[in-house]
Amino acid sequence: MYLAHYTKRFIPEFDAECRIGKYCKNGSLRSQLITGAMSVVIKVIKYGAKTKKELWLQGLMQRRGNRCAAVALANKTVRTAYSMLQNNTEYHAA
Repeated sequence: MYLAHYTKRFIPEFDAECRIGKYCKNGSLRSQLITGAMSVVIKVIKYGAKTKKELWLQGLMQRRGNRCAAVALANKTVRTAYSMLQNNTEYHAA
């Protein structure tokens, strides 16, 4: 449940003042999530989109830009991880 402690800081229901786009106490986790998401953005730019999530990301990159798409992907990753922890399930790619 170590990750669940940190994900509460990104989920708006628990703390409306602290979202992934704003300053949080665990800023290093936020920056690591965005750095990881940025590497996925670069991969999609270089090699193209292959999965459903990458197609979603590619469309978002065209509409909003690479940096905003990386933040959105990091937020989506945290929400997915939090849901998996709460429901005690494994990840299933759609």
